[in-house]
Formats: sequence, C-alpha cells, structure tokens
Amino acid sequence: MTMVCHGIAPAPASAGACEDVEEHHQLRFSIDYEGTSCHLALAPGDSLYVGRTGICAVKLNDVGISTKHVKLTALRNSDGDHGLRLVAEDISRNGTLLRDPCPSESFGGSTTSAAGRQTRVMESKTPQELRDGEEIHLPARRPNPKAGDVKVHRLVVRLKRPCSPPQQQQQQ
Repeated sequence: MTMVCHGIAPAPASAGACEDVEEHHQLRFSIDYEGTSCHLALAPGDSLYVGRTGICAVKLNDVGISTKHVKLTALRNSDGDHGLRLVAEDISRNGTLLRDPCPSESFGGSTTSAAGRQTRVMESKTPQELRDGEEIHLPARRPNPKAGDVKVHRLVVRLKRPCSPPQQQQQQ
C-alpha cells in the first residue's frame, strides 16, 4: 500500500529542525506513512483531507478508508499567542483512532513507557488537537473484512516547531 501525497516540497536538508512560523503565516507539518513523508502547510482556518479520493492531500487506496476520512484544520491558539495548532476531525463511516506519541518523540518529555501509550477512538465530527508524534490509525473498524483485509494504516503527525516563541519574534 502506498500513500499519494499532494503536499509541498520538503524543506532543504540543510534547514534546521525549527522554522520561523511568523514568516510563513502557515502551520507546516508532515504525515509519515511506511517510510514516506508528505510535507503539508495550512493557513489559519484552512483544511485538507486524508482519504481515498484524488481531492485528498493524503490519499490511501483502501476500500476501508472513506473518500474523505479525516479532516485536518489549522486553527489559531485560543490563548492569543498567535501560534497555530493542528486539529483532526473524523468524518468517516469506519472510524479513526488516535495513539499518543512515543515519549521520546513528544515535546513534553513524558516518562510514560511506549507500551503505556493510550489509543482512543475519535468521536465522529468532534475536532481534536494533534500533538507532535501522535498517530492517526484508520480505519478503526472494517464492517465486512475479507481474508487478509485487516490492515490498519498508521500515519504519524510531525509538527514543525517554531525557532522562538511568537512573542519574541514580534519584539525583534
């Protein structure tokens, strides 16, 4: 199974692990799937889709995946710090799961063991904020599974982090 990506060109290899978020006025992130990265960018309020059709930014050719399975949207932070956050909304018939990031991958430095990561069912049409390293598993269920048709696709969200807090960028 391959992923078809309708994203943007990845940052040059010489670029650092952070970027000037204010310069782009976009949330830049990537979706990793089976060794392939899809680099994406969203302006505040804009959305894209993960699904089975060609209009999706991330396309997975699997009948268990809805034509538009998950909606990803960039929203401004509610605390007024001018930052952006990525939210996911399950708009499918077969459901979507979210799995906590590996402790070594998250910004929080959690001490939870990898085995203790929680997986939860996304509530349909209820946006949920995604964290760096969080996994989107789809589909959550297959109504009529055929022999060998039990694959769950694991997409890993990679958020680009700002080089400095937005408040400091404004003062410069």
